[in-house]
Amino acid sequence: MRNRFIGFTLIALLIAFGSVVAFAAPVEISYWGVWGGEPAQSIENDVINAFNEAFEGRYRVVGSPAVSPEQLTTAVIGGAPPDVVKVDRFEVGSYASANVITPLDDLIARDGFSLAEYYPATSDEAFYQGQTYAIPWNTDNRALYYNISMFAEAGLDPNAPPTTWEQVDEYARVLDRWNPDGTLAQGGFVPHWGNWYFLGWLWAAGGEVLSEDNRTVAWNGPEGHRAINWMKEALDKYGGAPELDAWSGSVTNGAFYGGRLGMMMDGSWALGHIKNIGMEGQFGVANPPRPAGLEHEPITWSGGFALAIPVGVSEEKRRGAWEFIKFYTSHWAQTQLGSRSGQIPALRSAATSEEFMSIDPLIYKFVDLMSYSRFRPVIPAGTQMWRIYVDQVHSLLTGGDTPPEQIMLQTAENGQQALDEGWMRAGL
Repeated sequence: MRNRFIGFTLIALLIAFGSVVAFAAPVEISYWGVWGGEPAQSIENDVINAFNEAFEGRYRVVGSPAVSPEQLTTAVIGGAPPDVVKVDRFEVGSYASANVITPLDDLIARDGFSLAEYYPATSDEAFYQGQTYAIPWNTDNRALYYNISMFAEAGLDPNAPPTTWEQVDEYARVLDRWNPDGTLAQGGFVPHWGNWYFLGWLWAAGGEVLSEDNRTVAWNGPEGHRAINWMKEALDKYGGAPELDAWSGSVTNGAFYGGRLGMMMDGSWALGHIKNIGMEGQFGVANPPRPAGLEHEPITWSGGFALAIPVGVSEEKRRGAWEFIKFYTSHWAQTQLGSRSGQIPALRSAATSEEFMSIDPLIYKFVDLMSYSRFRPVIPAGTQMWRIYVDQVHSLLTGGDTPPEQIMLQTAENGQQALDEGWMRAGL
């Protein structure tokens, strides 16, 4: 009888404390950042499911859609942050300075986690004021696309794309075609089109966005003036932005992908668009052109996202969040992401894997260029500065008769003010 009583008592205790002993529920990890649309959503869900299976009984990740910086900040301030969040890497400095995301250095050191396995353009972009705040998730870069058949028809060698700005101008003159009424029929190259911007031409010319200490605007130096003047000369040749936009807008897929523009700067992701419109094999890819004398040193620039842990996450959930970040930035997950979506993995081994390199015959150029890639300054005012040295420069360049020198002067003044205010807000 006594033994039966002890047995019943033990069973009662196990039931009462089941959440601690045999029936312990896994720690739920909330992840904000699942991209919508296919194939991105399926890839993310598959990785989450694989993690949950690998860590069954310990952690369970629940994914939610990506949120805006304002929504993330509000959640942190309100004491209800997610445990893992996907952030645009160039905003890491802004998030860190506002105390929205937390440093990961203790976890990196504890596990001997090697950031050297990631491309510097991705890992360095997640580094702010001596600390690492995020782990790179994906990346991209940009190159010169050109139309092979248009080159051949114009007598240009499709195997010898231009490498310098001077050659670009020369090739464009050969490719340009004008209607009898003086309107444009076929164009060669428009520097402000595509995904490269004044920022890319500044770097191509050998210039810098900011001084070495990130405290002073530097894009208005000689290299910046050279870049903006080159962009303006090309724009004027074609009669201005309104005429160009109207001409491009009249063509399905735009002037370049519609087969009426010979060259354009665009990103690695454009390979997917080329597949979707059934134009595989019709384009070549080359290094971004630079001024004569600089063409032998390749250059490009990268963006992309990273995974971070917000401020206010409990220690137990932080441990689980870190396990998920490591899992999602591992070779297997990065290869899944890259080979199924076309995005360049931030992890070198995944980007150079046979599985990823086989997705497109042109992807090799973008992978090769990653070793030469630049990234935007990691500063407290990253978003505000982007709106000036990219959006404002573009608006002034295309919106009227503002002289290039005035564009540089005006944007540099606005940029310095935004930069000073950013550092002031950060208390640095």
